[in-house]
Amino acid sequence: MPVKLTKAEQTQRTRRAILDRARYLFATKGYAATRTEEIISELGITRGALYHQFSDKLGVFKASSLKPTVRSQTTFQAKIQPLDTNWQRLVVGLPGIF
Repeated sequence: MPVKLTKAEQTQRTRRAILDRARYLFATKGYAATRTEEIISELGITRGALYHQFSDKLGVFKASSLKPTVRSQTTFQAKIQPLDTNWQRLVVGLPGIF
C-alpha cells in the first residue's frame, strides 16, 4: 500500500521537482529561452501549481540558483578548512571558484 503524503510533504515534493527541472532548463537553455510551460510540462503539474509556489519565472530562477550556491559554499569550506595557512587555502580554493 503506497504511503499517503501529508499536504506539506506534497507541497515540498512539488517545489523540489519544479526547482530541479527549472535548474536543468536554465543551465542548458538559459533563462530567457526557458518558458514556464517547459518547466511544468514534464512534471505533470499545472501552471497554477507553479505560481502557487513561486510568484513568477524570476522567482523560480532565484530559488533554483540558491541551492547550488549553498552547496558549493559548503563544499568549498570543507575543502579549505583543514588547511594550515591562508596561502594553502588560496592555492587549493581558487581552482574551485573558477
